[in-house]
Amino acid sequence: ELLRLTQLGLELVALLFGAIHLPLIAFKGLAALPFIVAATGAASLFVPLIAWVRQGVLLSFSVHLAAYLVVGSFLRATY
Repeated sequence: ELLRLTQLGLELVALLFGAIHLPLIAFKGLAALPFIVAATGAASLFVPLIAWVRQGVLLSFSVHLAAYLVVGSFLRATY
């Protein structure tokens, strides 16, 4: 049987992913907090997507790519 992630396992992965980003505070101060919160939230979304959905890696990559294209286009047009 493939590795099955329980709800607790998913929460731990999300917290670990968020904790990995904590050193950003040393470089950016409290301005890094929105990024850390977003990274933790994204882990809560993408870990189950990858673990439980058929072709979840492809879907996760596609969502990331689309988000970066939209945000990049918005920022380029705005600034």
